[in-house]
Amino acid sequence: MLDVNEIMRYLKVLTGKEFRTGEARDFPIPKERVKWFLYSLGAKGVRATPYIDKVWAEQDETVHIETERLGNTSDTTEWMYGDKALYEFVNMDLTGFEKPAVREEYAKKFPRVVNRLESYRKLATKMSKRLGVDMELIFHGGKGLASFWLETKFGAGEKDMPLVLHEIDWSVAALKQMYYEIAKRQRDLYFIYALPANRKGTTEEEESR
Repeated sequence: MLDVNEIMRYLKVLTGKEFRTGEARDFPIPKERVKWFLYSLGAKGVRATPYIDKVWAEQDETVHIETERLGNTSDTTEWMYGDKALYEFVNMDLTGFEKPAVREEYAKKFPRVVNRLESYRKLATKMSKRLGVDMELIFHGGKGLASFWLETKFGAGEKDMPLVLHEIDWSVAALKQMYYEIAKRQRDLYFIYALPANRKGTTEEEESR
């Protein structure tokens, strides 16, 4: 059985942040799946660790570790298509954005955005295979907006605590590497598109960065 208090202590060692147990309110997972849920507390003077924000376990003790949000379709679409695009997507229903069919529908109007997100998803999958960690890019959508972030998960039901902590350590290392890689690409995207001087003449090579 997982010792949640020991996990919280270990997370503080890894991040310097306090973690607390709580309800998975406003969290896009059915509550009946959640056995326990930990969220990080922001603390003044503590080094930022956006690559680990929430940790939770399913009823079968599959442990999920999630990063902070990396971005959303609103910002990315506005950067790539300009302010006028806001009027087009603000009323779109992006519920189920984790499904390829919903993303394909969004791609009919904003193909550059979906292609960009797909490149992130493939990058996370490639890194997952290389590091031997079950990691993926998570999407969650609603009215006019879909957000994305990273998640790792592993089965902990039959593992003793030292091995569970090792799995957490390995997962966090993978999330850190991938989080900052995608964050850099998002930042590059902003500078390529969003700055007024750069909104014209963008090449395909620049878009793929």
